[in-house]
Amino acid sequence: FLLLCFVARVHELYRTARRSSGFTCQLLSEQALAAFPRSVLPEQRRKRAYWNAVFARAEVESTYRPARRLWRRERVGHYFPSSVGIRVPGEPGKPDEFVALDQLLAVHLLDPEGEVPARITAAS
Repeated sequence: FLLLCFVARVHELYRTARRSSGFTCQLLSEQALAAFPRSVLPEQRRKRAYWNAVFARAEVESTYRPARRLWRRERVGHYFPSSVGIRVPGEPGKPDEFVALDQLLAVHLLDPEGEVPARITAAS
């Protein structure tokens, strides 16, 4: 759920923010979650502590098993997409492929003044 929220809102969230701001659980406010009924998103999952734990478990450096390694911590409580491979359906008749999450989300466009980070150019 958190990954889908992140993917759906990444460019909206970073429209005015710099990359170092990162995605935080504060962006999942009660107002943002209000559209989801309690049967979909129970009360205990609407708390900041829950989302912080979800972020921490899915960090690149996490020792949690199974760590999804979906994001890198830019600073305390601020996360950014990692370069973990996400399966993308292939064209008809071709196999699925894995694309780096940060490349899939075109996060290089979020860097100051359009700079392309070295990790993106090296992967291209």
